[in-house]
Amino acid sequence: MTALTLPSLTAPCEARLTDLRDAEAFRAAALEHRRALWRVATRLLGTEDGAEDVVQEALTRAFAGRDRFRGDARPFTWLCGVLVNVCRGELRRRRVRRWLSLSRVVQPGAAEAAPEPAAPPTPDALERAERREALRAAMARLPGGQRAALVLVAQEGLTAQEAAAALNTTEAAVWQAVSRARRALRDALAGQEGR
Repeated sequence: MTALTLPSLTAPCEARLTDLRDAEAFRAAALEHRRALWRVATRLLGTEDGAEDVVQEALTRAFAGRDRFRGDARPFTWLCGVLVNVCRGELRRRRVRRWLSLSRVVQPGAAEAAPEPAAPPTPDALERAERREALRAAMARLPGGQRAALVLVAQEGLTAQEAAAALNTTEAAVWQAVSRARRALRDALAGQEGR
């Protein structure tokens, strides 16, 4: 009777780390991490608008450059690095579009009336929505590097080493960015509470 050997569930799959250059392995990693990448994109962009497009663009760029994956980082970490760069580009394009749209003259009567809500929200729901919006606005005001470090470490659970690899910086710089981001958020939200 031969014993059946099962792979360890806690050890990383070495083939998945080194074979990301293989199209099928890349496809499997992209499918596995797509939802997490979408979460990162929505947090970096500050909205769900365009997040799916940004993720698709990041995966397309990562696939085209998969031969540069060395296997010294987890696939998610490497994909996050590509995603962060695509998000930075998208945020730059949005700033330019916003600036261009502000430079145009607004036509009178061009704005459409917003539909009336079906039922008035409860006071608790209003408070939660206000706090959520305050946090979203405070996150949007963070410098890009601080926001990216905070999202990757505090919200996505990457280690400082993994975040540093994704952001192409040092672990110390990641911890400094996270610390500054948390302090800025704390100050912004404390100012919001005082209103």
